[in-house]
Amino acid sequence: MSTRGIFPGMCHDNGSLTLDFPSKAHEFNRHHFAGHEVTIEVYKRRSKRSLKQNAFLHAAIEPWATHIGETVTGLKIMLLGEVFGWTTIHGHAVPTKDHTSELNTEEFSDVMAYAMQAAAEDGVLILDPSQYIAEKRKREKKAAKAA
Repeated sequence: MSTRGIFPGMCHDNGSLTLDFPSKAHEFNRHHFAGHEVTIEVYKRRSKRSLKQNAFLHAAIEPWATHIGETVTGLKIMLLGEVFGWTTIHGHAVPTKDHTSELNTEEFSDVMAYAMQAAAEDGVLILDPSQYIAEKRKREKKAAKAA
């Protein structure tokens, strides 16, 4: 695996760049890349979805997956393809984005919105995160009282 340095910063109106933590970036670059040619890639910073959001997606679509006789992983792949498009590799359709771990929060919200709509069309209700958490707490309280 190759070493990569990813450093947050700002692109100003005049196009100049500044790093949020220049001394750390300089030390990393000196240690790993001094004397070598490098490629510098610049892209807009986007907030990444959290591990809790990803876990929620898996839990939220599980009843739908069961309802249609699909695995959660298979359903997740289908959702990614339907939301972000498909490409063909060796004659097989695969989603252009194939891992939820690569999604930012906006993209993750797009997947959830699509899942909620598509599941409803199949007769399955997917709760939004706040409803899901409230329902989970109710079940936990009920289970604790029964114990």
